[in-house]
Amino acid sequence: MRRFLVPIVASALAAVPPAFAVDFVKDVYPIFQKRCFDCHIDQAKHPKGKKPKGELRLDTPEMILKGGEEGKVLIAGDPEKSTLYKLVSLPEDDDDIMPPKGDALTKEQQQAIYNWIKEGGKMEGWKPEMAKALDGGKAEPKKLDLVDQLAKGLSPLDAKATAPVSKLGGLVMPLANNNSLLQVNLSLTGEEIGDAQVAQLTPLKSHLTWLNLAGTKVSDDGLKSLSGLKNLTRLHLEKTAVSDAGIQHLSGLDNLEYLNLYGTKVTNAGLNELAKMKSLKKLYLWQTGADKAGVDALKKSHPALYVNIGWEKPPVVEQKKEDAKKPEATKAEPANKNPAEVKFADLAKLFDKGSCCFKAHAGGKDCGHGCCKEALAKGKVCLKCNPGAKGKQKS
Repeated sequence: MRRFLVPIVASALAAVPPAFAVDFVKDVYPIFQKRCFDCHIDQAKHPKGKKPKGELRLDTPEMILKGGEEGKVLIAGDPEKSTLYKLVSLPEDDDDIMPPKGDALTKEQQQAIYNWIKEGGKMEGWKPEMAKALDGGKAEPKKLDLVDQLAKGLSPLDAKATAPVSKLGGLVMPLANNNSLLQVNLSLTGEEIGDAQVAQLTPLKSHLTWLNLAGTKVSDDGLKSLSGLKNLTRLHLEKTAVSDAGIQHLSGLDNLEYLNLYGTKVTNAGLNELAKMKSLKKLYLWQTGADKAGVDALKKSHPALYVNIGWEKPPVVEQKKEDAKKPEATKAEPANKNPAEVKFADLAKLFDKGSCCFKAHAGGKDCGHGCCKEALAKGKVCLKCNPGAKGKQKS
């Protein structure tokens, strides 16, 4: 379940131009009205009577300054420390991005909020009668997300139905406050989860939409149990023994949008099965047997599909004869590099399993958390997120 406020530092815009005068009433408040009021307005003024998420309201200056259940969201003069800005400027595939539904704010909208906070976050010109959403109190029209479509008419499952999965050590949670679909995470006790345990998910088939089996002992045969999870939209299978044979059992999951196969035995043959999955939007294939040729073939049938195959080895440059005679300079160990030269992947051996850095590396990208980026700038691993690295990295 997403929460509005989290202790996360988002990456700021790549290049923030000098701040210029921003009119809160004309440039910023309309953004709140269109994109934020559906979740962050006075319950009495919400067209459906919804309580503000995280106890955060953005409909009056007083409430904006007050913040939510986890503290202030606006730090006047400092957008990088203001949760209000940080969460709307996260990467689009980040689970914590705000707003959580629909398109991300445009760069222009993000910039307006940044400049407004940078200039002091003043709210001059605001009037009480403005505290209502545009279009007669309704949020900006947008296409209903797939998970919301699947949840229509679905009643919440009884706790007795989810109890067996919880006993396995799995985390079972509703996808959102107003959504009866479920997310299940069995990666927390991965070594103890095999095919028999995965089979116990069957009673949840009408409600299960996000499933994390990363690092478990599930096999190709075990994936047969997933073939009936027709509402599954997100599946993590990274670091499992799954191969092409198992992928065949997933080809009928018509609503699957996200699939992570990092570190599995899947090859180009398995990609042929994935071509049948028309809803697939994001696919992670880092450290698998699939290659660029297989990915290119897959993308012919899925042009809009995002595929991450990780780092590609650069082409070998033939050494000239005269250069070959020159003695090779001693290569410095990664730990002795200039901090500015250390890459995120160089530190992978120090990441704690399950940490934000570990997950980002598994997805083929750098960690976007501010503390981790700050540590990387010094050529170090963030010990706050990877306490197991303490004493292992050189000072």
